[in-house]
Amino acid sequence: RALLTALALRPGDVVTSATLIDEVWPGDDDPPQDAPAALQALVGRLRRTVGKEAVASAPGGYRLAATRDDVDLYVF
Repeated sequence: RALLTALALRPGDVVTSATLIDEVWPGDDDPPQDAPAALQALVGRLRRTVGKEAVASAPGGYRLAATRDDVDLYVF
């Protein structure tokens, strides 16, 4: 859920892997030793849940293929 939330707060924008790692494992939650690989695994699971096209890879990070109108937070 944390990964989807981090991406949905910036629909259509590329979010760097470093930012996603910080937001998925915040504060006292130390990221796994191989955080980039763990993030990649989470992205794979998210893609299986929401569809491959919904989470796009981009140089340096990932992007939720959505607009602000697709995210309830920005609509209501």
